[in-house]
Parts: sequence; C-alpha cells; structure tokens
Amino acid sequence: MHCAHRLTEDRRRHGDAITAAKRLFSTPTNNFDASKYVDEIQLAIETERNRENASRWVDLARGPDLRRLLIAVGIQSLQQAQGSAYMNSYIVSFLTSTGVTNVFPVIMGLYTLYYVAILTGHFLPDTVGRRPILISTALFCGVSLLIVSSLVVAFASPTDVQGKASIALIFLWEISFGIQSPLIWITTAESAPSRNREKVQAIACFFGFGVSLLITSVSPYIQDKGYGNLGGRIVSHPTTVIQHIVLTTLQGFIWAAFSFVTVAWVFFVVPEMKGFSIEQLDFLYDNCVPTLQFKKYKFDSETAVVLDGENVSVKESDKGPVVNAKASEADSI
Repeated sequence: MHCAHRLTEDRRRHGDAITAAKRLFSTPTNNFDASKYVDEIQLAIETERNRENASRWVDLARGPDLRRLLIAVGIQSLQQAQGSAYMNSYIVSFLTSTGVTNVFPVIMGLYTLYYVAILTGHFLPDTVGRRPILISTALFCGVSLLIVSSLVVAFASPTDVQGKASIALIFLWEISFGIQSPLIWITTAESAPSRNREKVQAIACFFGFGVSLLITSVSPYIQDKGYGNLGGRIVSHPTTVIQHIVLTTLQGFIWAAFSFVTVAWVFFVVPEMKGFSIEQLDFLYDNCVPTLQFKKYKFDSETAVVLDGENVSVKESDKGPVVNAKASEADSI
C-alpha cells in the first residue's frame, strides 16, 4: 500500500516537474521537449548519487581519476612556481627601494590593476578558451622575466632606462598573471571528477599552497650572500631601484623557467574543457579521450554525446564513434 502510494506520488511530482519546465522554458518557436529535459535531470541526479557512493581514495591512484588529479595538482603548483608568491611577498620592499615614500596608494593602484585583469575571467575563458589563455599568459610571463633577468646579467651597471624598462615589464607580468589566475581555479574545478571532486580539489590546493609556502621561505636564502648568493655577489646593500632590481630579478630565470614548463604542461596534459558540462567531462575522461582531441566531441544535450567529424580513438584502438551514449554509461564502456 505504501509503495503504491509512493509510486503515485513520484509520478505526480514527475508530471509537475514537466509542467514547470514547460512554463519556464517552452516557447512557440523553440520546440522544447520538457519530458526529455526532466528525464535528463533525473538521470544526472541518480548518476551523482551512485558516484558519491562509489567515491574512494584508491581511485585517485589509477585510471581517469589519476589523470585528473595530476592536472589539478600540476596547474595549482605551477601557478605558484611561476613566481606569484615571491612577487606578492616582496612588492613592498621593491617599491620602497625605488624611492616611493607613500607606498599604500601605489600598492592599491597595482592591486586594482591586478583586480581588473582578474575580472577578465568572467568572459575570456568562455570566449577564447582555457588552453589559449593559460599558454599565452604563461609564455608572456616567462618572456617578461627572462628579458628583465637578461638585462641584469648583460649590463654590470644598468642605466635608469633599463631599470624603468624592468619595472614596466614586472607590472606587465602582474597584469598577465592576473588574466591567468582565474583559469587556475576553473581548470582545477573542471578537472576534478564528480565522484571524487572534494578529494581532488583538496589535494590540489594543498600542493598549491605548499609550493607557495616553500617559495616564500626559500627565496631569501636563494639571494642571500651567505647562501645562494644570486644577489649578494652584485651588491650587498640595495639602496637604489637598479640595485634592488639586481637582487630581485636574478631569480626571474627560475620563475621564467617554470613559466615555460607551464606552457609545455598545458599543451600536452591539460585538455580544452570549454563548453562542457560536468557530466560531459566525466564521459570524456572516463573514455580516455586524448588531450588534443577533446574539441572534436560535440554533445547534443547535457548527458548525450555524438562525435563530430572523423572517428576519434579513445581507450581501445578499434573503438568507433559514440553516438547518443549516456554520460552515466561511461564507466561501463
């Protein structure tokens, strides 16, 4: 009796959901299928429940989840390794050495510029894509720091013009890094699998902040005269902007190198995830679609996939195109 009542109630609620969907989304010209829409939502809910029950730590050490974990950890760690922690920690002393007596408004101006650059995350990732922004900004950051550091090494007594050029490049680096910053978190979120989302994001953030802490702690020893001596061998007491640039930008070779590593990492490891839903990304990763072939897949709904164009090899070499496959069936393919 109870089961029959519950079944009747579920059917009534299903009908109410279809009616509500028609009211919200249906127009005389869009041919909206409310029944299909509600069925796909129900499928997504059931899939999420099943994956929550199947969430295990051991899955992160194998298969698609390991690939997604490495993407998240790599992108978080490489962001810090490009020098953001160092720049943020020493910007005040840098400005003080330039002769700026009222540092606060300059800092506010710099961070306002950085904030404006971050705001591009509202439209650039969905307009241009994830990979182009990550690659181009990392490349620009690497080239900027490489030029600044090369100027320091090439000229024993840098001129004021060279010093100002170095400062300008560092500010441009800040803008470029601000454009890149939202993509780090977008990529981390999109690379995390549905069934182990919290675990992957927690591990990625742990490594990212760990690298940041390591860089902030080690940087003074790298340039200190008694240790790494990258800066001490040129000047011992920085009192001018040029001297401070000598101290700070020799480390640019290190951060620039990691920027170029980021370019290679993104190109070979991070797929283009623009335009895909969580369920669609689960399907692509679970079927081991190669990094450079994500963009060949087109989905006709939130949960169904059709392959656009030629056959794309996935996990098995003889597997043909998948047509109207459900994302929830990916684990069994």
